[in-house]
Parts: sequence; C-alpha cells; structure tokens
Amino acid sequence: GIPIFPVAESLHGVVHEGATVFPQNIALGSTFDTDLAYRKTSMIADELHAVGMRQVLSPCIDVVRDLRWGRVEESFGEDPYLCGRFGIAEVKGYMDNGISPMLKHYGPHGNPLSGLNLASVETSIRDLHEVYLKPFEMVMKQAPPLAVMSAYNSWNRIPNSASHYLLTDVLRKEWGFKGYVYSDWGAVAMLKDFQHTAKDDSEAAIQALTAGGDLEASSNCYWALEQLIEQGRFDEKYVDLAVGRILRVKFELGL
Repeated sequence: GIPIFPVAESLHGVVHEGATVFPQNIALGSTFDTDLAYRKTSMIADELHAVGMRQVLSPCIDVVRDLRWGRVEESFGEDPYLCGRFGIAEVKGYMDNGISPMLKHYGPHGNPLSGLNLASVETSIRDLHEVYLKPFEMVMKQAPPLAVMSAYNSWNRIPNSASHYLLTDVLRKEWGFKGYVYSDWGAVAMLKDFQHTAKDDSEAAIQALTAGGDLEASSNCYWALEQLIEQGRFDEKYVDLAVGRILRVKFELGL
C-alpha cells in the first residue's frame, strides 16, 4: 500500500526526450529577472505532469565561489541573495502548478577545495550561514518546499549527509522544515567508500538516518537497519520518523 514516488531531473528542462530545453541556471541568473525563473518552472511543471511526475530534483541554489568547479552552470551565481531570490521564484513556479520541488544541494557545495567536485568546503561558521546556507534559509522562510536534497560533499571534513547540525539543528529546529531530506545520489554509501566515516553499510545508515537523512538515493545501506533493529542494536523510532515524513509529503501531494 505504499505508493511509488517517481522523480525527475529538470535543472533547465525535464530530462526526457522531447522536452523543452531552457537556459542553464548561470545564464538565467545573469538576467537578474526572477519572473523568467517563475515562468520557466511553470512551463516545466506542465511537461512534468505530461510524463507523470509530481516531484522534481530542482531547483539548484548552490552559491558558487570557485570557477574551477565543474558544476558552475548549475548555479545562479556567486551572490547568496541572488541565488535565494531565484530559488524562491522557481519553487513558487513549481508549487503553484502542482509539482513538489526539491531544494539542492543543501550544505556548502559550490566552493570545494581546489575546485574539485565532492571535495570538502572549508569555511567558517559565519560564512556557512551568511553565504552558503543563506539561499536555503530565504526559500524556507518565504516559499517552504516539501523536500530537500543533502549535498554529498563535506563541510570542514564532516559529510553534509551525516551532519546532525545541518540536517536537524539548522534545517528542522531553526528553520522549521517539515518535509523530508533526500540524499544526493550515492551519498550514504560515500560515507564508507569515500569519506570513510563509516566502516560498513550499517554504520553509514546509522550516521545518515540519525543525522536527519530520511531517504537514501541510489545506494542500499538503509537495508542494513532491518537486521540491526531485529537484533536490538538500533532504535526503530528513527525509521518511523523518516517514513512518517516521506508519507506525509506523499499524502499532501495526493499520491
């Protein structure tokens, strides 16, 4: 009885054959015209409905501060306020037209060491909040969505997808986020294979879930939780909390 929840990518148009291709975010941001962003996502929403999608892995509101980063085109620019205003416009464009957007990538992302994707962003707590998290805070307070994607890199060598501070203390307790957190692609497995904060699937799953990550994308570490619960080594309340958040969103979307 648990409904399927299909998602699609649409940073600048639905990633399906025959869909409209719009300008990349960096080009759209250079117009300083947030009405264009609203109109863009309103049109994308129509195409998402045409292919049966109700949720989309967009918008991307990362603040980019290193031009060597290979994902500059996904950002609206280097200014937190600019990224926030475009994020608000795009979220409203989706939500006003029956699509649930997913803010990404939550956590400092656009200034990795040496410009290398996946590398840690080394920054102060002040810059964390005033630069990298500011667009997310703006959207949460003015156009709160139902879903957020955690970034798969790290902040000061602590993986964003296993950060209780980012996913629970700031996102939920400080900003009042009521939706669910979706891991970036393979982010939970990266805790053991790349960042090495976990030795196996079980530890990776525990780190991510207890931090506030509700849904694991791509990898299968969360499967290990069933055995841990049966053995009395993990509290089932964390699973119930995550499942409840996801099903609440599906109910609100009528799925």
